Amino acid sequence: MNGLGKVAVGVLLVLLAACQDKAAIKTVHDGNALKMGMFVDGKLSGLGLVTSETNQIESMGSWKAGTIDGLGMRTNKIYTDIGEFTNGAMNGKGIKKSRSGDVYLGNFVADNYQGKGVLYYSDGRTYSGTFNNNAPDGRGIMQYSNGNVYMGQFKNGIAEGDGVLLLPNGKRIVGKFAHDEASVTAKYYDHW
Repeated sequence: MNGLGKVAVGVLLVLLAACQDKAAIKTVHDGNALKMGMFVDGKLSGLGLVTSETNQIESMGSWKAGTIDGLGMRTNKIYTDIGEFTNGAMNGKGIKKSRSGDVYLGNFVADNYQGKGVLYYSDGRTYSGTFNNNAPDGRGIMQYSNGNVYMGQFKNGIAEGDGVLLLPNGKRIVGKFAHDEASVTAKYYDHW
Protein backbone atom coordinates (compact mmCIF):
# COMPACT_ATOMS: atom_id res chain seq x y z
CA MET A 1 0.00 0.00 0.00
CA ASN A 2 1.40 3.42 -0.94
CA GLY A 3 1.82 6.34 1.50
CA LEU A 4 -1.47 7.96 0.54
CA GLY A 5 -3.27 4.64 1.02
CA LYS A 6 -1.76 4.24 4.50
CA VAL A 7 -2.84 7.76 5.46
CA ALA A 8 -6.37 7.08 4.15
CA VAL A 9 -6.59 3.85 6.14
CA GLY A 10 -5.32 5.65 9.25
CA VAL A 11 -7.89 8.44 8.91
CA LEU A 12 -10.65 5.90 8.33
CA LEU A 13 -9.64 3.92 11.42
CA VAL A 14 -9.77 7.08 13.55
CA LEU A 15 -13.24 7.87 12.17
CA LEU A 16 -14.37 4.31 12.78
CA ALA A 17 -13.15 4.41 16.36
CA ALA A 18 -15.21 7.56 16.91
CA CYS A 19 -18.32 5.78 15.61
CA GLN A 20 -17.98 2.46 17.49
CA ASP A 21 -21.41 2.58 19.02
CA LYS A 22 -23.28 2.59 15.67
CA ALA A 23 -22.28 -0.79 14.22
CA ALA A 24 -19.81 -3.62 14.50
CA ILE A 25 -16.36 -2.61 13.23
CA LYS A 26 -14.46 -5.44 11.64
CA THR A 27 -12.27 -6.60 8.79
CA VAL A 28 -13.50 -9.22 6.31
CA HIS A 29 -11.51 -10.90 3.54
CA ASP A 30 -13.83 -12.50 1.00
CA GLY A 31 -11.15 -14.06 -1.23
CA ASN A 32 -11.02 -11.13 -3.66
CA ALA A 33 -10.96 -8.06 -1.46
CA LEU A 34 -10.33 -6.88 2.06
CA LYS A 35 -13.28 -4.97 3.52
CA MET A 36 -12.78 -2.91 6.63
CA GLY A 37 -15.33 -0.79 8.43
CA MET A 38 -18.76 -0.83 9.95
CA PHE A 39 -20.91 -3.85 9.10
CA VAL A 40 -24.63 -4.41 9.51
CA ASP A 41 -26.09 -7.80 8.53
CA GLY A 42 -22.74 -8.80 7.01
CA LYS A 43 -22.55 -5.79 4.64
CA LEU A 44 -20.57 -2.57 4.84
CA SER A 45 -22.90 0.05 6.31
CA GLY A 46 -21.46 3.34 7.53
CA LEU A 47 -17.78 4.23 7.13
CA GLY A 48 -15.63 1.67 5.38
CA LEU A 49 -13.15 0.80 2.69
CA VAL A 50 -12.52 -1.98 0.19
CA THR A 51 -9.04 -2.91 -1.07
CA SER A 52 -8.04 -5.11 -3.98
CA GLU A 53 -5.98 -8.29 -3.80
CA THR A 54 -2.86 -6.09 -4.10
CA ASN A 55 -3.97 -3.92 -1.13
CA GLN A 56 -4.80 -0.93 -3.33
CA ILE A 57 -7.81 1.02 -2.10
CA GLU A 58 -10.71 0.56 -4.54
CA SER A 59 -13.46 2.36 -2.62
CA MET A 60 -13.76 4.20 0.64
CA GLY A 61 -16.30 6.41 2.30
CA SER A 62 -19.88 6.03 3.41
CA TRP A 63 -21.67 2.74 2.67
CA LYS A 64 -25.26 1.54 2.80
CA ALA A 65 -26.10 -2.18 2.62
CA GLY A 66 -22.77 -3.02 0.91
CA THR A 67 -22.91 -0.20 -1.66
CA ILE A 68 -20.99 3.07 -1.56
CA ASP A 69 -23.57 5.74 -0.72
CA GLY A 70 -22.77 9.28 0.45
CA LEU A 71 -19.36 10.93 0.30
CA GLY A 72 -16.65 8.65 -0.98
CA MET A 73 -13.90 7.70 -3.37
CA ARG A 74 -13.72 4.89 -5.91
CA THR A 75 -10.90 3.94 -8.24
CA ASN A 76 -10.10 1.33 -10.88
CA LYS A 77 -7.78 0.93 -13.89
CA ILE A 78 -9.72 3.52 -15.93
CA TYR A 79 -10.62 6.36 -13.52
CA THR A 80 -10.80 7.73 -9.98
CA ASP A 81 -14.03 9.32 -8.67
CA ILE A 82 -14.30 11.48 -5.56
CA GLY A 83 -17.59 13.00 -4.49
CA GLU A 84 -21.22 12.22 -3.77
CA PHE A 85 -22.56 8.72 -4.43
CA THR A 86 -26.06 7.23 -4.40
CA ASN A 87 -26.49 3.45 -4.69
CA GLY A 88 -22.92 3.04 -5.99
CA ALA A 89 -23.13 5.73 -8.71
CA MET A 90 -21.81 9.28 -8.77
CA ASN A 91 -24.77 11.60 -8.15
CA GLY A 92 -24.25 15.23 -7.17
CA LYS A 93 -20.94 17.11 -7.03
CA GLY A 94 -17.70 15.34 -7.73
CA ILE A 95 -14.42 14.91 -9.55
CA LYS A 96 -13.49 12.24 -12.11
CA LYS A 97 -9.91 11.75 -13.26
CA SER A 98 -9.34 9.30 -16.09
CA ARG A 99 -6.06 7.43 -16.56
CA SER A 100 -5.79 9.17 -19.97
CA GLY A 101 -5.43 12.48 -18.11
CA ASP A 102 -8.90 14.02 -18.54
CA VAL A 103 -10.22 15.66 -15.34
CA TYR A 104 -13.88 16.63 -14.83
CA LEU A 105 -15.14 18.75 -11.94
CA GLY A 106 -18.87 19.27 -11.70
CA ASN A 107 -22.25 17.65 -11.39
CA PHE A 108 -23.00 13.97 -11.99
CA VAL A 109 -26.21 12.01 -12.54
CA ALA A 110 -25.91 8.19 -12.62
CA ASP A 111 -22.12 8.36 -13.21
CA ASN A 112 -22.55 10.76 -16.17
CA TYR A 113 -21.40 14.38 -16.48
CA GLN A 114 -24.70 16.21 -16.25
CA GLY A 115 -25.38 19.91 -15.65
CA LYS A 116 -22.65 22.45 -14.96
CA GLY A 117 -19.01 21.48 -14.92
CA VAL A 118 -15.48 21.96 -16.19
CA LEU A 119 -13.58 19.37 -18.23
CA TYR A 120 -9.80 19.57 -18.62
CA TYR A 121 -8.88 17.37 -21.60
CA SER A 122 -5.54 15.60 -21.77
CA ASP A 123 -4.94 17.19 -25.20
CA GLY A 124 -4.87 20.70 -23.68
CA ARG A 125 -8.48 21.79 -24.30
CA THR A 126 -10.69 23.11 -21.48
CA TYR A 127 -14.48 23.25 -21.57
CA SER A 128 -16.57 25.11 -19.01
CA GLY A 129 -20.35 25.04 -19.25
CA THR A 130 -23.23 22.60 -19.31
CA PHE A 131 -23.01 18.88 -20.01
CA ASN A 132 -25.48 16.23 -21.06
CA ASN A 133 -24.56 12.55 -21.06
CA ASN A 134 -20.80 13.21 -20.62
CA ALA A 135 -20.58 15.71 -23.51
CA PRO A 136 -20.60 19.50 -23.73
CA ASP A 137 -24.22 20.36 -24.47
CA GLY A 138 -25.88 23.76 -24.06
CA ARG A 139 -23.98 27.00 -23.42
CA GLY A 140 -20.28 26.94 -22.71
CA ILE A 141 -16.74 28.04 -23.47
CA MET A 142 -14.13 25.81 -25.14
CA GLN A 143 -10.50 26.89 -24.98
CA TYR A 144 -8.46 24.98 -27.56
CA SER A 145 -4.78 24.13 -27.26
CA ASN A 146 -4.06 26.19 -30.43
CA GLY A 147 -5.28 29.38 -28.68
CA ASN A 148 -8.77 29.53 -30.22
CA VAL A 149 -11.67 30.21 -27.83
CA TYR A 150 -15.27 29.36 -28.76
CA MET A 151 -18.12 30.80 -26.67
CA GLY A 152 -21.61 29.68 -27.51
CA GLN A 153 -23.88 26.70 -27.98
CA PHE A 154 -22.79 23.06 -28.04
CA LYS A 155 -24.64 19.89 -29.00
CA ASN A 156 -23.24 16.40 -28.33
CA GLY A 157 -19.75 17.78 -27.72
CA ILE A 158 -19.41 20.03 -30.78
CA ALA A 159 -20.03 23.71 -31.53
CA GLU A 160 -23.59 23.82 -32.81
CA GLY A 161 -25.73 26.99 -32.83
CA ASP A 162 -25.01 30.64 -32.06
CA GLY A 163 -21.48 31.44 -31.01
CA VAL A 164 -18.31 33.50 -31.23
CA LEU A 165 -14.90 32.12 -32.14
CA LEU A 166 -11.95 34.23 -30.96
CA LEU A 167 -8.70 33.57 -32.79
CA PRO A 168 -5.24 34.17 -31.27
CA ASN A 169 -4.41 36.66 -34.07
CA GLY A 170 -7.15 39.02 -32.78
CA LYS A 171 -9.81 38.09 -35.34
CA ARG A 172 -13.26 36.80 -34.42
CA ILE A 173 -16.07 34.96 -36.14
CA VAL A 174 -19.65 35.61 -35.00
CA GLY A 175 -22.75 33.72 -36.06
CA LYS A 176 -24.10 30.21 -36.51
CA PHE A 177 -21.86 27.18 -36.12
CA ALA A 178 -22.54 23.63 -37.27
CA HIS A 179 -20.34 20.55 -36.82
CA ASP A 180 -17.62 22.67 -35.11
CA GLU A 181 -17.39 25.07 -38.09
CA ALA A 182 -18.73 28.55 -38.81
CA SER A 183 -21.60 28.72 -41.30
CA VAL A 184 -21.34 30.73 -44.53
CA THR A 185 -23.55 33.42 -42.96
CA ALA A 186 -21.15 33.98 -40.04
CA LYS A 187 -19.45 37.40 -39.92
CA TYR A 188 -15.69 37.81 -39.75
CA TYR A 189 -14.11 40.71 -37.85
CA ASP A 190 -10.47 41.84 -37.76
CA HIS A 191 -10.56 42.53 -34.00
CA TRP A 192 -12.22 41.20 -30.89
